Amino acid sequence: MNIQKQTGFVSTLNLSPGHCSDDFITLRHAILAKAEKISHFAPEIIIDEYDESILTFRNHFQALDFLVNTFRIAVNLGKNSKTKISLKSSLCTGEYFLHQNQIYGEAVNLATSLSCRSRANELLVCGLDLPVIDAFVDSHPDLDYCLRNSEQNCVAIHLPDSDITSGRAANNVLQLECNDLSKAFTSARNQRISIGRANDCDIAINSDEVSRHHATITLNYGSIFIEDHSANGSYLYFDNREIFLTNESMKLFRDGYISLGRNRQSRQGGSNIISYVLSGEAVPEDSRQPG
Repeated sequence: MNIQKQTGFVSTLNLSPGHCSDDFITLRHAILAKAEKISHFAPEIIIDEYDESILTFRNHFQALDFLVNTFRIAVNLGKNSKTKISLKSSLCTGEYFLHQNQIYGEAVNLATSLSCRSRANELLVCGLDLPVIDAFVDSHPDLDYCLRNSEQNCVAIHLPDSDITSGRAANNVLQLECNDLSKAFTSARNQRISIGRANDCDIAINSDEVSRHHATITLNYGSIFIEDHSANGSYLYFDNREIFLTNESMKLFRDGYISLGRNRQSRQGGSNIISYVLSGEAVPEDSRQPG
């Protein structure tokens, strides 16, 4: 029995989760073949397991470059096709075992778990140093990233929405209002806005349930992300939903509310609730009141 133990970079790629028909398998292979042609190199190993492909790479640069190209191809196919194409992928580093046409081990288990947790058209990366991710994303103007889970060192890389490119020319402005404070932030690449109890925060809220550096909003042209760093979490309100976030990040709709450490219903008179809106121009004062 020839079982090979290896250490390297492992990725899983899932096209249209829940479907493993011959048509989707063929489409997945076509996307991988085109990514190989664009990247000028191929994964060391590609093994199909049910509705996903498991890939291994020699180094992180090749892995990131290849996987990002698969997303570009899939997104473009989705725009030009009546078939909804949803791609979820992951990348991690660790040990794995090869036996005949099978691959298993700690790194494979982690990659599969990350792929299940990733969102549509998102690459969830775990274990790579943040400066490596930052340098890679900075060298690709069409990419965004945000920290998904700081404890596990997980970063989400994705392509911006289709309306973001046009939004760059619109000079988008993010307007934040809380209590008597109103601030506007002009759109930029990965501009970070700090929120918390500390006086040096961009939006300072003096409340016991708010941590000193409670959360960070990242404004990246037409996209808004929030990352919670706190012990009590953050409550988000948009698209008629309430979402609780704790030590993770999430993309926001273009307008909504944020309540730190306590839900909106438990606050008296809407105090300490942040309202936000992203628009093409600054929002006049008093045009939005926390509800």
